[in-house]
Amino acid sequence: MESVLAELEQLRKVNSFAFFVDDNLVADRRYALPLFRGMKGMGFKWLSHAPIDFAQDEELMRAAGEAGCVGMFVGFESLDQGELAAMGKVTNRAGEYLKLARRFRDHGIGILGSFVLGYDGATPDSFGRILRFCEEARIEAAIFPILTPYPGTAVRRRLEAEGRITSNDWRNYDMGHVTFEPRGMTAAELQAGHDWLNRSFYSFGSMWRRIVKRHRSVQVFGPMNVGFRSAIRRTERFRAGCR
Repeated sequence: MESVLAELEQLRKVNSFAFFVDDNLVADRRYALPLFRGMKGMGFKWLSHAPIDFAQDEELMRAAGEAGCVGMFVGFESLDQGELAAMGKVTNRAGEYLKLARRFRDHGIGILGSFVLGYDGATPDSFGRILRFCEEARIEAAIFPILTPYPGTAVRRRLEAEGRITSNDWRNYDMGHVTFEPRGMTAAELQAGHDWLNRSFYSFGSMWRRIVKRHRSVQVFGPMNVGFRSAIRRTERFRAGCR
C-alpha cells in the first residue's frame, strides 16, 4: 500500500485523474481503508470497481469519498432476485438497490452500472423497469449487455444442452447481439428491448433527469454520457446501412 501511495504522489504532479483497474477495490477492507486515508488531501479524482454492498460500509465509503472517488463501476446485473441467484450474485439484494445507490451519491460517488439482459426470468417488461429504476436512483451511466454464451462458460454448456444456441458467428458475440433463444421473450423482442433501453437511457431527457444536477461526479459522467450516446447513434447508423 505504501508503494501505491508513493506512486500516486508522483502521478499527481502530472495528472489529477486516476483509474484503479481492480475488479473489487474494496474487497480487502484492511488494505482499502488505509489506502483511502492515505490518499486524502492528494487532490485526485479517481474511479474504480466496487460491489453494490460497498454502500453498507459507511466508514469505508466515507473514506473513499474523502479520498476523491468520483465514480465506481457497479454490477447490479438484474432487478430480479431470482435472476441474481441464478448468476451466483449472493451479496446483491435487489430490494436494497435504490437505498444503496443513493448512499453512493451522498458521498460524492457516481455509478456506472451494469445490467445483464436476457436471463430466463426476463420479460419484455424488464427493459422499462430497468430504465425507471436507473432514473429514480439517478444512475449516472450504465451498460446493458445482452447475455452472451461464450465458449467455456456454464451458461454456454447449459444453453447448448437445452438446444437454445442460435448462432456460432463469433462476430455477433459482442454482448450487443442475441445469439440464443430466450425463455421469457422472443429473440427479436430481446434485441429490440436492448436497443430501446440504450437509446432511452442515453436520450437527452434521461440524461437530464439523471445527471444534470449539482454533483461532483458530473465532471466524469457528463462527458461519458455524451460519448456513449454518440457511440450508440453510430452503431444504429451502421446497422441501418447494412440492411
